[in-house]
Amino acid sequence: MATTRKLYFDTEFLEYDATLADGRTLRVLELISIGITDKDGKTFYAVNSEFNQTEALKNSFIASTVLTKLPPDAERKTLAEIKQELKDFIGTQQTSFHYWFAAQDSYLLLNLLGENFLKLPPNVDPKLKNVAAVTVT
Repeated sequence: MATTRKLYFDTEFLEYDATLADGRTLRVLELISIGITDKDGKTFYAVNSEFNQTEALKNSFIASTVLTKLPPDAERKTLAEIKQELKDFIGTQQTSFHYWFAAQDSYLLLNLLGENFLKLPPNVDPKLKNVAAVTVT
């Protein structure tokens, strides 16, 4: 029986309110970057070139802590490129994803992996594991 590859991931993301043309407000969640590693030390890292940098600069935490550590614009990728490279990184082995605490992380990862939450790659366990919720006994 093949073993399941455990991948641990974290994202940096931006949340802000956007006002629609009809005056309604929409909450926006955008990926800034994603980092993934496995127990063997294989890693994946990508920075989104398409996030709203104007909104990011309005957030003091993101502006001072996240943006200052990102690679230059030339090294960033579109969401389509990140999505394809992530699928290539995962490959065909059975895979489970593990994250620490933030539900936004799981939402952003699932959004990258599939057309929608119901159409994930068949080798990806759709039940992401929140390691913050696990109690060691």
